[in-house]
Amino acid sequence: MYSMKKAILFKHAIRKLKKALQDYKIDILVACGALFYPLAIQAAKHGRTKCICWEHSNANNKHDHKFQTMCRKYGAKHADAIVTLTQKDKELYRQKYHPPKLCQIYNPLDPDLPIKAPQKSSTKKIISVGRLCYQKNYPLLLAIAKEVLQKNEGWQWDIYGEGPDRAEIERIIADYGLEQKVILKGQDPDLYDKYGQYAFLVMTSRYEGFSMALLEATGNGLPLIAFDVYCGPGEIIRDGYNGYLIKAFDKEDMIEKIDCLCKSNNKRLAMVQNALSMSSLFLIEPILSRWQQLFSRLLSN
Repeated sequence: MYSMKKAILFKHAIRKLKKALQDYKIDILVACGALFYPLAIQAAKHGRTKCICWEHSNANNKHDHKFQTMCRKYGAKHADAIVTLTQKDKELYRQKYHPPKLCQIYNPLDPDLPIKAPQKSSTKKIISVGRLCYQKNYPLLLAIAKEVLQKNEGWQWDIYGEGPDRAEIERIIADYGLEQKVILKGQDPDLYDKYGQYAFLVMTSRYEGFSMALLEATGNGLPLIAFDVYCGPGEIIRDGYNGYLIKAFDKEDMIEKIDCLCKSNNKRLAMVQNALSMSSLFLIEPILSRWQQLFSRLLSN
């Protein structure tokens, strides 16, 4: 595994990719993630291949790599098209980088995800899904869990995912005395089949692109509770309809909304049906159609 800098400067990545594009007569190259924009654009330059730069985080994100902003500027200027995951990010790209060709296409629900209501309407289990890392803001989640679980006897909170912050999260769980109530479940290859065992999903992320965890949960009819961070939750959650969208990092309001869903089975059941209705916005067929339209426009120029 090489850094992007080393791959370009010392491993001749641009030349090798350009040759592959020519040898296989590639019409369209999609660069997934800002760091790949310069490599893809340079490899496609002066050839037949059109280059799409596909933002997989958001235009404000600088946490993953210090060169992301530079790569986005370069992509906006030189790509044949920029694709964002959300409408909000599309507008920010327009304001910050002024790309001449810009469109937004959601990620779809996995066709293998069985769209269905939760298996047990009376379950007392909360689910969170995400890598155990800075972005997902688990210290705040655990502080919220401590207060929620004290108020609601018999409830359990399961967290699926692995990552570099596991040891810190385990320490906080022990400090709060939550070892029997907050369970780290690790990676689970059968997660799709597990969503239906839970009452609702909670997310406390510091930032998002377009959260697949929220998308998968809504496809399983789970109400959602998340902070209104930049930029994905606000386009999956309609506040009060299929869940609650909380002002970013408002701990007390999130505790109140989680407590509300814990105590009101009727409220949860209403949101289950609304979540299933929302999932229709993210079915793969209309989203594939958007990609096909984009490809057709690029190849006709």
